[in-house]
Amino acid sequence: PGDANTPGDANTPGDANTPGDDDTPGDDNTPGTPGDVNTPGGDEDPSGSNTPDDSQDPEGGESTTRPEAVNNDVIFPTDTTAITTADLDKMSHDDTYMVINEMYARHGYIFGNGGSTQRYFNSQKWYTPVTTDSGAVVSQFNSMENKNLRTIVDYQRAKGWRGGSSSGDTGSEGSGDTDGKDNTYIYPSDTQLMPREYLEGKTRAQSYRLINEIYARHGYIFQKGGEEEAYFTSKAWYTPVTRSASKVEAQFNDIERANCDTIMQYQRDMDWRAPVTAPSEPDEPADPTVPPNNYYIYPSDTQLIPAEYLEGKTRAESYRLLNEIYARHGYIFQKGGEEEAYFSSQAWYTPVTRSASDVEAQFNDIERANCDTIMQYQREMGWRN
Repeated sequence: PGDANTPGDANTPGDANTPGDDDTPGDDNTPGTPGDVNTPGGDEDPSGSNTPDDSQDPEGGESTTRPEAVNNDVIFPTDTTAITTADLDKMSHDDTYMVINEMYARHGYIFGNGGSTQRYFNSQKWYTPVTTDSGAVVSQFNSMENKNLRTIVDYQRAKGWRGGSSSGDTGSEGSGDTDGKDNTYIYPSDTQLMPREYLEGKTRAQSYRLINEIYARHGYIFQKGGEEEAYFTSKAWYTPVTRSASKVEAQFNDIERANCDTIMQYQRDMDWRAPVTAPSEPDEPADPTVPPNNYYIYPSDTQLIPAEYLEGKTRAESYRLLNEIYARHGYIFQKGGEEEAYFSSQAWYTPVTRSASDVEAQFNDIERANCDTIMQYQREMGWRN
């Protein structure tokens, strides 16, 4: 299992990190900076844009060349000093959002071409434009910045300046220009633990929408043309950032992780999600004409592999699981190797191609998610770069 030409090898194939059906990414454990703080300025930008970059330029607009910086102002030193409610009480709605924008600008976030927010930071000597990737910026925040971000967001919600509510049923409407988009959340899952009672009576679709909202807060990109993409694209607070569920999950706070666990346990109880148990092998076929080796280690084309299932698996076992996903689609393993011998003994296996990319193109969303889960486990164990 690890020879250089098999998909289970530590260097090939690449990460299969596109989990999620369009309507049930929650099925793929894509149930990740709390959403409305995933983009600077959150739901609304002080300049009047509902996106952080304020990038709408008039036709024949201004030059995008950065003018000479002449100022060296800092609204609040959020990287070194804790901001308090008393500090925020002295600020206007726009001021609080600008403090958040300043946090992002400190790490080089580019807000757009010609917008007032970008022009403001261009005028600051300390500002160096680096990236439009808000996720990359957030990953650089220190503990003080993360604490201040949460304080400001909570303050904005309490003032009714940001979507989200204490009831947990719907978010309050954010103020400012949102281009006619809705600016609410189903549940404030980044700041408030979800009681089990809240889920009682929820349909399967509603439970998966709740879990998907947690991912959407962190910019998870759902399947193109699917219901979830359409739903979250209609939200003013949503900014698509990445298709990698693992990158999104790495941004979850403790409350979000706990809420994901609560929702997924409810789904398991309702038989909407696979239980966290190893699948049992089918009984030996009764028909003597059927070869005895005609089973799968895991139904990885239809059922998500929970991380718990992998705990305790050896390196070889984890690579065999991964290789089985490739073998389902006819991947040809190295001649004379253990994987070729094993899969050739399976009645369901038909060798087709040595091209891992051709095989990966046939993966469904569940298979991609399972590859991602297995490879992440292998990285954590030091078995994959």
